[in-house]
Amino acid sequence: MMKKLVIILAAVAVLLSCRQKSAEATMLQGSIKGLDLSQVEVMVGEDVDEVITVENGSFSMAVPVDLTQVGVIIAGSQQVPFVSDGTTLTALLSSDPTESTVKSSSNTSVNDKFYAYVDSENAFWERYESEMSRISQSASSFSAAEQAEREQELNDRATAEYRDLLLKVLDENKDNVLGLIPLQSLQFNLGLGPMQVDSIINTLSPALQETDMIKEMKEGLGSKLSTAEGQKFTDFTIVQDPSNPGKSTVKLSDYVGKGKYILVDFWASWCGPCRAEMPNLKDTYARFHGKSFDMLSVAVWDEPADTKKAAKELGIPWDQIINAQKIPTELYGIDGIPHIILFGPDGTILKRNLRGKDIPRTIAKYLEK
Repeated sequence: MMKKLVIILAAVAVLLSCRQKSAEATMLQGSIKGLDLSQVEVMVGEDVDEVITVENGSFSMAVPVDLTQVGVIIAGSQQVPFVSDGTTLTALLSSDPTESTVKSSSNTSVNDKFYAYVDSENAFWERYESEMSRISQSASSFSAAEQAEREQELNDRATAEYRDLLLKVLDENKDNVLGLIPLQSLQFNLGLGPMQVDSIINTLSPALQETDMIKEMKEGLGSKLSTAEGQKFTDFTIVQDPSNPGKSTVKLSDYVGKGKYILVDFWASWCGPCRAEMPNLKDTYARFHGKSFDMLSVAVWDEPADTKKAAKELGIPWDQIINAQKIPTELYGIDGIPHIILFGPDGTILKRNLRGKDIPRTIAKYLEK
């Protein structure tokens, strides 16, 4: 369980914000099993950060109720999450991290719903990994094309199931932190459109809408909406070499809106997923490059020297814009990379956030028209 909890904690770190403490309190009590601890630390965002003495293997404190963020109990190297939901919470901090947990005796506990959500994530990904392993083990029985098709079918089905899981959790928790965690994944990992995100945000409780995460999402929605699929491209100008601006200025419009389909990859040299996508992009370029289709890389959040070195190492054959930094990501509301956009011949944004096998499939669909 703790392996997945680490992932969840990383995802909800952005949820933490400073708010007025609630007059209500959650009684947090805990016991220590197999750990030599004289104290533990309890944190709930910036509102609560207290060190509690462990006496006779146990501890307790009253924590202000806050349903909008996930707190943690820090016990040595462990960080055990909880939601201060106004019930009595009982923590077990064990030398075996898989046993460490926080539970409530209440049937309506948001804390327990949080742990149930983590369990459902665990079960989902375990099923996915098991099915993918079975496909890999049977690889010798199929051609490479058949193998790729089976993997793609699994990925498509898993994506749809995961989206349904997240939407269900979000719909049932619009007044607590469990309404925020799935929203992050839906927007950043599953490509939920800006209009859908805006619509969902408007259904959340006032308290959730005041969290830093939602405020930041709202700020980014304007650029996402203006550069959504179906909109014309937004141009930008980059000085690729500040020491020689007269000869290094380049615009997106130098490539986009010139009568070709253009696939633009926003990436960085240090980005592992960006590098992992390169073989697929190179195959796509080799397959479709011609008078109707071309590609462009735009390096963001990166040092120009690092971009040039990585591009040479990776053998990128298409044109590049370097030193773009935050300019395009702010204009296009790009939260993470790689972010791959297909522009039409007239500069219309056809598809955003393309990844993997969806890239050649999407391009083939448009070129066949």
